[in-house]
Amino acid sequence: MPMYFFHLVGKISARDIHGHRCTNDDRAREDANFIAHRIGGQKPELVQEGIFVSVAMKAGDESFRSRSLLRPSSG
Repeated sequence: MPMYFFHLVGKISARDIHGHRCTNDDRAREDANFIAHRIGGQKPELVQEGIFVSVAMKAGDESFRSRSLLRPSSG
């Protein structure tokens, strides 16, 4: 399985140095959106335009981005 790295990008950033194996790009994209949603729920102060999860392959080039961080919907 390919290795993907999920970096937080924007005004606040964090690099994923360990990576995570996913079966394919579609699964990695789902995981990136899940991570963005999870961060938005746990750190609502980070929910701002332009902060998102960047997904890169081991080579380091960005493959795709998540949607911007989201606050979980209430109710």
